[in-house]
This record gives sequence, C-alpha cells and structure tokens, in this order.
Amino acid sequence: MGRRQPYHIETEAALLRKRLDAAIRAASDLEDARYVTTQNRMQTRRLLQEYTGTLDADLSEFFTGDPMASLTAQSLQTTYKDMREWPTLGKVAETQVSEERLLRAARREYGPLVRGIVDTIHTSQNRRLNSYFLQLDTMALPEQLYKKRFGQIPSWITTDAEGNQKHIAPKNANATFEAMSRTYGRNDVVVYRDGTNYPLRTYVDQKVISTSREVQDLATIVEGSGRGIMTARVTSHGSADSCIYHEGEMIFLTEGARSQFLADRSLVEKYPAAKTWRTYGELQRDKTHIFVFGCKHRIKVYPLHLLEPEDVDPERVEEPAKVPTSGNLEKQALEFRKEKFAL
Repeated sequence: MGRRQPYHIETEAALLRKRLDAAIRAASDLEDARYVTTQNRMQTRRLLQEYTGTLDADLSEFFTGDPMASLTAQSLQTTYKDMREWPTLGKVAETQVSEERLLRAARREYGPLVRGIVDTIHTSQNRRLNSYFLQLDTMALPEQLYKKRFGQIPSWITTDAEGNQKHIAPKNANATFEAMSRTYGRNDVVVYRDGTNYPLRTYVDQKVISTSREVQDLATIVEGSGRGIMTARVTSHGSADSCIYHEGEMIFLTEGARSQFLADRSLVEKYPAAKTWRTYGELQRDKTHIFVFGCKHRIKVYPLHLLEPEDVDPERVEEPAKVPTSGNLEKQALEFRKEKFAL
C-alpha cells in the first residue's frame, strides 16, 4: 500500500490559517462602512461572493483534499497499531481498500461541514448587506435636503436601489453599519451549532484539532467494524476537566454492534455490565462532557468478545461514571479526579 506524505497537524493548521488570513484581508472592504456605502452595490455583492468562494476552496482543500487523504492514511496506521496490541485478533493486514473506504467516509462527513461553514457566513453577510442597504435607502437624502439639514458637514454619496444618488452623514452611516454588524456578525465569524459566535480563525484552529480526533475515531469504527470488533474504550489522559467522567469508559462502536452483542446470550452472560454501555454515537451526541469542540480524547479498539472475563480488568467493564448535569461541572470534575486518583 502506497505511503502518503506524513500528516503534521501544526503544519497543516498553519498553512490553512495563512490562506484564510489572506482571504479575509482580500475581503476587508466588506468591513469598511465607507466602501459599502459608496461603492456600487453589485460590486460589493460580487466581493462577498468571491470571498465565500475562496473560503470554500481553502476549506475544501483541507477537509476533503490531500491533507485529509494524509490524515486518513495516518489514522488508519494508528488503528492498525492499536489492533496489533491484541494477539487474539491474529494478523492485522493492511489494505488499500480500507484506506479508500475510510477516505470516502471522511469526505462524506466533512464535505457538508465545509458547505455549512461557507453557507452560514454567506447567508449572515448577505443579510447584513441587505439590512444595511435598506436602512441606507431610508436615511440617505437628496443633496439639497442633506445640505439643508446638515449644512457643510461632509457626506458620503450612495446610490439607492432605484439608481438615485443620495447623501448621508458618515457618523450616521458608521453607526448603522456597526449596528448591522452586531446583529449579523462580521465576515470572519462563524455561528456554531450551539449559537456561539466563533472568530473564523479560532473556529478552524479548534476544528483542525477535533478533526484529527474524529477521523481517528472514524478509522477505528470503520476498520474495527469491518473486522467484527464491537467494542472500544475511551483513552485516558488524567484530564482535569469534565472529560474525566468518561476516561476509560467502555463503549460499543456502533448501534449495530450493541444489537449484535445483546443478541448473543453467551456474551451477555459473560459481561452483564455491557448492557449499560453506550455507543460512540451516543457519547458524541452528548456535548456536555466528552468529545466537545477541541477535545483530544479518542477511542481504541477493545475486542471484548475475544476475551475471557478473568482476562479483563474489572474496572474496564464497570458501570459508567455518574455524570453530573447541573451545578459547577468543572469543580465537580476536579473533585471526581481527586477521588479517582487519590490525589
């Protein structure tokens, strides 16, 4: 199987950040109230279109292009390494088909992500322009009325929707533009799924970290499931935040794996605690603790079905930790950590 160039997250993140910075600078006029006020409106909209088109190309290159191909290949190698820790799995052969299958799965996952980021920015910025232009058409005055009201105060000249030239005081235009920016955000802000506004650079930096972990988990799920492995374990790092409740937790790779496990009476009798285990998808959907944005925890295969109960550390098949849902979660996590590690 051919080897791709090694994937270095810091290098790839720096290159992507550099391209995004260049795109933001090229579209800086969109943050200039004077430019937006006095420039031809169709030209301003074209600039927005060019900006989001550049974002689409840059983000697509990272999340679905060669960097993603390198990341999936590297993640697959890590998964093979994890599997080789279990002699009971036998020889773990590497196949080109596995790499291609994983890359297709990753592209299906991250293609919509890119479109979502770009569409969110384009929609919010288009609304900002529309709202500003609407306010501008209401506030701007013909030249004689402007002079009558504002005297010799310099004006910015704008062209309304009907092609008429009008004047507006820069102070009023700036205030209105800022109000629209507070409402709809700047062109370098992403509104995340929980409603949080992230600067685009910060969002991408954190998403790069999350993506590395997510693709590694995807490799474990795709390759593990393909080899009949049903279960995995969350890695442990002695975390100081609320991720600690899930460190070392046993999970099923998929809902199908759990159903398969529960349908095998002999396995259920060996490991009755497994009836309470969650799936990877369930943990991922619970954004309160583990696998939150920027989380570095991942999963490693743990082929419980190939082991005998006496060969398994009881702590690894215990009931999941009781996870708090209210109060000071970080403080409770620290107390839990002290108790767990006898600190």
